[in-house]
Amino acid sequence: MNAYLAFGGEASYPTALIKQGMHWRLFFLGPIGFLLSGCWIAFAISACISAVVLRFTGPAGLFYAYILNLVLAVFAAEIMGWEIRLKGGVLRGVWLGRSMADARLRAADSASGAA
Repeated sequence: MNAYLAFGGEASYPTALIKQGMHWRLFFLGPIGFLLSGCWIAFAISACISAVVLRFTGPAGLFYAYILNLVLAVFAAEIMGWEIRLKGGVLRGVWLGRSMADARLRAADSASGAA
């Protein structure tokens, strides 16, 4: 079972689910992984940090960039959740499911009042 953070807002705001755990896309692609997820603020901040790390750490800069990618991959769910809260989303709970579709169904059942 996987854990997903559910974020929602007004009725017109769709429920967003963020998987907890390691985000391999961010480990391999770095800040571009945020861009592919639609997290523009997180992309801009992490890309600037990556550029500063690569510019000012000298020959060891690539190693530190890989370490930064690892940190981004481990804390991606919190960073994406922070961005959704900046956009007006509200945490609706943590939902378990074998897949994202299963967790989304459980969240929708709870929101509609079904038992």
